[in-house]
This record gives sequence, C-alpha cells and structure tokens, in this order.
Amino acid sequence: MGYRPNNFAANLRTKHTDAIGVIVPKLSSHFIASALAGMECVAHENRYNLIIAQSLEKYEKEKETVSAMFANRVDGLLLSLASDTKDLRHLTPFCGHKHR
Repeated sequence: MGYRPNNFAANLRTKHTDAIGVIVPKLSSHFIASALAGMECVAHENRYNLIIAQSLEKYEKEKETVSAMFANRVDGLLLSLASDTKDLRHLTPFCGHKHR
C-alpha cells in the first residue's frame, strides 16, 4: 500500500536517531578517509548511520557544525578539533546526555 514509517516521528518517540555525528578537519586526507571507512563499518554493524562533516580546520565552522549535529539529535559525536580551537564550550550540549 506504499506505507512508509515517519522516521522523524519515531525518533521523537524513542529519543534516539541511530545516528552518530563525525566532524573531521578535512575529508581529503587519506588517513581521515581510512578512519571514516573503519568507523562506518563498526557503526553499520551496530545499526548506526554516520553523519559526516568537515570543519576545514576553522573553529567557527566547527562550532556551527556541532550546533547542527546537536539540533539534528545525533546520538553521539566524534570530533577531531580544528587547529584553531581553543574554547570547548560549544561541546557542552553533548555533555551529560543520557545514553540508552
């Protein structure tokens, strides 16, 4: 009949998205590409999806991306800090959340 469940509504009900945010400095690095491939493999085995973004080594972009990840309710965040990151207050929304 063409029914498709509404994932957004289900996520609100269950309070998790089965998504992990990953923020890296640059996607063009061979090391980063290899690390992401390994992360994706482990995430997939555990029924998680990765949402991947790059900071371009800029604190302001990192801060905006962290905020977007939090707004999209990722269940966790893996972050390689930008080279000019000195202040970590933008990460406080992720601290203290209950894990399932």
